[in-house]
Amino acid sequence: MSDSNGTRSWEHRRGDRVVVCFSGGADSLCAAALAAERFKEVHLIVYERQGLEGLERTITGANRLRRRFPDVEFKHFLINVDRLYEEIAYGQYFRDLLKYRTFLIAACELCKFTFHIRTICYCLENQIYEMWDGFNTHRGREYVSQMKPFIEKYKRYYQSFGINYETPTDDLPPRTDAIAFEWGLTAAPDIKTNPHLDDTQFKCHPRVLYHVLCRGYFWPVWGHDKFEKRVDDYLEDKMPLFKRLIDDYISGNPQSPLRKVLAECQPVPFEPALSPTLAR
Repeated sequence: MSDSNGTRSWEHRRGDRVVVCFSGGADSLCAAALAAERFKEVHLIVYERQGLEGLERTITGANRLRRRFPDVEFKHFLINVDRLYEEIAYGQYFRDLLKYRTFLIAACELCKFTFHIRTICYCLENQIYEMWDGFNTHRGREYVSQMKPFIEKYKRYYQSFGINYETPTDDLPPRTDAIAFEWGLTAAPDIKTNPHLDDTQFKCHPRVLYHVLCRGYFWPVWGHDKFEKRVDDYLEDKMPLFKRLIDDYISGNPQSPLRKVLAECQPVPFEPALSPTLAR
């Protein structure tokens, strides 16, 4: 079903199910809680890739959500996206290197883009047409995709696949950790300033390098505006390519390049023993 612009309409099929990209942090906990107030079934999707540690901590957050909302069914899945990230980040490596000078310009943003691509496919595979995210505009300027202009681009991107994309935590105060604590979802009200108190969110080690590059090189050399423009251009460059790949995948083409990649990125019920990384 399409509207006059050729965009698939989701209004007739929003249903009672929603997907939440789930890190276990205060923002995603709040997003999941707000989703639970609206939907009967919430799919908490945790993405695994190299450099992420403590993914099993999200089990604590998922269990607190279940206690808070006993009438809502929470489905907690783990998806390894190493292979998909490789395709997105390095599939056009030399072209990107010549055009943008460095692939590191959007390392964290490409990781998030990887999560979005897999989430879109997960929604379409399971006929879920709502995706709620903990993204908000209160983060630092390193995260271009969490600024309002790019969040609107992501909304249109999801809409092109018939999926409604929401960022409900953007309407909350910046200190979502205090809100999550009030709702009984975190161990302390100040986990954003005292991360050692956080018992629900995994750690991302590559993010440290990305922050160092932003603050120590990109911003001093280029300035904020040029950095944001180049990251925006880089992501804009990737989006049409993966729109075509996803369309080809959901068309049922058995030779779809994305189908072969996603064969290595399948969801499993979240149990640490099922993941090679978590089992170590």
